This record gives sequence, structure tokens and C-alpha cells, in this order.
Amino acid sequence: MQINGKNIAIKVEALSFNYQNNVVLDNISFEIMEGEYVGLIGPNGGGKTTLLKLMTGLTSTQKGKILINGLSPEKARRKGKIGYVPQRIVQTNIQCPATVEEVVTSGRISTDLKAIETAMLDTDVEKFRHRSIEDLSGGEKQRVFIARAMASDPSILILDEPTTGVDIQATKNFYSLLKDLNQWHKMTIIIVSHDIEAVAKEVDSILCLNKQLVSTCKHEDMKHNSAEILKALYGSDKNFIHHHHHNV
Repeated sequence: MQINGKNIAIKVEALSFNYQNNVVLDNISFEIMEGEYVGLIGPNGGGKTTLLKLMTGLTSTQKGKILINGLSPEKARRKGKIGYVPQRIVQTNIQCPATVEEVVTSGRISTDLKAIETAMLDTDVEKFRHRSIEDLSGGEKQRVFIARAMASDPSILILDEPTTGVDIQATKNFYSLLKDLNQWHKMTIIIVSHDIEAVAKEVDSILCLNKQLVSTCKHEDMKHNSAEILKALYGSDKNFIHHHHHNV
């Protein structure tokens, strides 16, 4: 599938999802192009994590459809097309003596040493490959789990609130890494974050989700129309404030 000569990486069409009797997602449609860097923002309970689980094939669709590079999410995941870093994985207290290399290797169904090596080099974790994962800082762990997600050589990387529990310098380094992956590898990236300012600076476009798709916009449009978008998302007059000290 192509639009203006570009391939569609992710196509979501008339997607709805209920959990018990609660509407979680309501008739959502959008397309993400190959190589696009997308931010997904919205309030807690707005359906962001559910949408990611549906796109990665970890949860089955109920109504509507999702295509990942023309495949069902389940097939795309089995083929290693999607790298996924779940919410709060960096904060997980890992009580096992696994090394960084072992954690990254677990991201592949079949062992491919070259792909594992490339994932560690791209994320700059090869230097502590033999250290135990439980001895690493939050920022270092974060890179390891991104390397693990990349070990299957995916074309799409999906991250759910990856900067939670990570300090400012590590967050800055993290955004720098994502920019490199997007620009060097032409990787399609979707990032969920509550740090709207940081995301708006980094990404190509933003999906604003609160059960329904409130808005899809380019990052520069977010600056001009932020008041009404944020009011629709959060139900209040949150302002799009620039904090220069973030520097990310």
C-alpha cells in the first residue's frame, strides 16, 4: 500500500475495542508511513496502551482492522517486524543474574549473532554486554531493552512511556538514540509519552488519543493549535509551555 510513492507501515481502520462493558477505543482510523516518527499522547485511561497491544498483536482486535506492512499484527510480530518496549519495563526489579547480552539475545526467536551484535552497537550497550542487567542504571537498562526490541531487526519500533523513571540526562540521551535510529535506519517509531513538550520537539507527527482520535497533526501544528487539542484530550486548559531546561 502506497500514498504519494511512500509505503504505509501501519494502517488502522475503524478500530473499536471494549473491555467488559467499557469503551476503550471508539472507531479509530489512521495511517503511519514507513520511516515516520510518531508521538502518541493522551490521558491515562485514554486507550494508548490498548492500542499498542493491538498493533503488536499481543491483544486480538474485536472490531475494525490493523495492518502492519500489509500483514496482521500477529503475523508481523512472528516475523520480527515489530520491536516493542512495554510500559515500566525499566522500573521492573529484575531478580535474575542475566547479562546484558543474554537479555538482548532473548529478543530473537532464532539466534542470529550478527543481528544481536548490531542491536547492541546501535544502542551503545555492547560495552557492558557481560554486566548483569540488575547492576545497570535506569538509562542503561532502557537502552538494553531497546536493543532487545531491535534484535529481531524490526522495521517498526514501538515504545510505551519509555522515559518513566529515567533521569533528565538519560532522557536526553534516549531521544538522541531514537533520532539516530529513525534517521540512520529509516525506522518507523511510535512513542507514547506524557512529556508532551519533549515529544512535540522530536517527532514528525502526533496522534492525540482519548478513546477517540481527537487529532492527528504535524509537530509544528501542535504549537499553534495546542490549547484546543489539549482541552479536547484532557478536558482542561493545559498550556503547551516551553521549559528550556529540558533541552531534549
